[in-house]
This record gives sequence, structure tokens and C-alpha cells, in this order.
Amino acid sequence: LKRPETSSEKSGIDLKQLNHMVQDSLRDPQLDEDENEEVDESEYLSELMSLTKDSNNEIDKKTKEPEKSNASNLNKEIVELLENRLKLYKQGLNEAVEVNDTSRTRRYNRAIKTLE
Repeated sequence: LKRPETSSEKSGIDLKQLNHMVQDSLRDPQLDEDENEEVDESEYLSELMSLTKDSNNEIDKKTKEPEKSNASNLNKEIVELLENRLKLYKQGLNEAVEVNDTSRTRRYNRAIKTLE
């Protein structure tokens, strides 16, 4: 019995050579070069730390300042709104007392007590 010829036997390429060519094509030459080089990473690490420290300080400064001003502006707006509502409830209370509307008088009194 004779074994049928395989495709590698037909083309005349040695299987070992073919495997070697495949391995060479799959290998990353730049990666191999990097592995062979001795790199002092401490310089890179210190530079990275200084960059991140500077950027973190800038970010902290930028975020903290607007938060304080936004919070104080928001508090002022809320206080002004509540004072304005208190004033309107007192006006409504006076009008309700004048027309003798007891349900509105009670409601406005509750709102005034809540706001004060």
C-alpha cells in the first residue's frame, strides 16, 4: 500500500521550514527588541508621578473653587426664595383674615410656621 501524497510533499516545502516561517511571521519584532533592552523605568515613573501630581493639584483647585461658589450661590438663592414665599404667605394671610376665610387662614398660618 502506498500512502497518498500530502500537500506539503507535493509543493516540496519541508514541514520544519514551514513551521519556522510561520513562527517568524507571528513574532512581533518590536516586542523582541524591547525585551532585550535594559530600561531604567525609575525615570519614567518619577516623570509620571510629577505629571499626575501636577494635574491632580490643578484639577483639585478647579473643582473645589467652583463648588464653594456654587454652594454659596445656591444657598443664597434658596434663602431668597424662602424669604419671598414667606412674604407672600403673610400677604395672603392678611387678605384671608380680611375676607374671613378660615380655611385659607389656617393653611397660610401652617405654611408661615413651617417656613419660619
